[in-house]
Amino acid sequence: MTSPQWNGTASVVNLAQLFKNKEIDLTSNCDLHKTKEKLLSVKGIGPCTTDMIALRCLREPNAYPKSDLILKRVHEKFNFDPEILAPWRSYAAIGLWKSFAQTLSRSSQKKRKK
Repeated sequence: MTSPQWNGTASVVNLAQLFKNKEIDLTSNCDLHKTKEKLLSVKGIGPCTTDMIALRCLREPNAYPKSDLILKRVHEKFNFDPEILAPWRSYAAIGLWKSFAQTLSRSSQKKRKK
């Protein structure tokens, strides 16, 4: 018998359990380093998700999910280095998504190739 494949549902359940047991602080005044460490300890949550939570939930102005697909494509297309915008990289991420999500998404690239 094979073990079931890991899925995102289990990650959400495990994160909810941490939150319920008050083992993780997801407020904007949390210790960012400790919270990120705790998030990364949850199977299925990686650096991109952790940065996304820091950006959207924890209001971290320098969070930047550099492995996000749209942001990676912006970096490649424009040779963009987000480090030049520190400590305000989250604002750059939001602006880049807003500007390029439609044109750099996989579905829009497929449409243009037809």
